[in-house]
Amino acid sequence: MDVRQYLDRIHYVGSTKVCIETLSGLQRQHVFNIPFENVDIQKGIPIILQEDLLFDKIVHRKRGGYCYELNGLFSILLNKLGFDISLVSGRVVKGKRIGDEFDHLAILVRLGRQQWLVDVGFGDFALMPLSMNTEAPQWDGRNHYCITPHDTDYCVMKQKNTEQTARIEYLFSTKNCILSDFFPVNEFKQSSVESHFTQNLICSLPTQDGRISIINQHLISTVGEIKKESFIPIDDLPKLLSKYFNVHIDELPLKSATKHAFRFLQQSYFQNQDQILR
Repeated sequence: MDVRQYLDRIHYVGSTKVCIETLSGLQRQHVFNIPFENVDIQKGIPIILQEDLLFDKIVHRKRGGYCYELNGLFSILLNKLGFDISLVSGRVVKGKRIGDEFDHLAILVRLGRQQWLVDVGFGDFALMPLSMNTEAPQWDGRNHYCITPHDTDYCVMKQKNTEQTARIEYLFSTKNCILSDFFPVNEFKQSSVESHFTQNLICSLPTQDGRISIINQHLISTVGEIKKESFIPIDDLPKLLSKYFNVHIDELPLKSATKHAFRFLQQSYFQNQDQILR
C-alpha cells in the first residue's frame, strides 16, 4: 500500500503521529471523501477482499464501497501508520432482527489504556472514533452515540436530534478477526436475492451541512433537518453518480445491466433510507 496516495485520496494533510487527534482526522476525512456505495454489486462486478484490489478500486479509481471494503482497507492504512488495530464482527439490528455473525465489519483501535470503535463503512454513522471507555453519550457534531455492554458483546446506539430515544445500530464483539473471516458473508451480500445490497442501489456521502444520497432512483439531499427528494430517470444515474460522488461508470454497461443486475427498478422504494445505509 502506498500510504501517501491513500492520504491524498482522502485529502488528509495533518500529522500522522499515533494519537486520537490523528485517528479522528483520518476518520473524518475518509467518510467525507469516500462514499458508501454498492454500484459494483448492482453491475454484477465481484467484490474481492484483497488489499491490492481494494486499493486499486478505492484509491486509484477513486471509488467507494461498503463495510468490508472501506473498513478493511482503512484498517490496513491505520496499521501501516502504526496504530494498534483489530477487525471485529458486528451484527446489524433492524427492528427485532439481529444479523448473523460477520454481518458487519468494524475496527477497534487501542491507544494506551483507551479503546476506540472506528467505522468508516456503515453509511450514515459517526464522523469520529467512539470511546469504548465510557457509556456516556458521545456527540460527533450531528448525533449522539453511546456504547454499552450487551451480554458478552457491546451495543452501539445512535440518537438523532429529531428523535426522542436512541436506537441500536449494531452489536459487536471485541474478539479479533481477520479479513478472510468475512469472505462468506461478503459473497452472500453481493449475490443473494435476500441481500438488500442486491436489491437496492446505494451511494451516500455526508456533506458539510447534511448528507447527499442516491438510493435506487431517488436523489435525497438533507441540509440540517430539511430533506429534499427527487426521482432520477435511469439514463441520468451515471451523470449524477459522477456529479455528487465522483463515481464514474460507463453508461453502456449500466444500461445493459438494467434487466438483470438492477433489480431495484422492479422493487418498491425503501422508504426508510436510514436502514439501507448500513
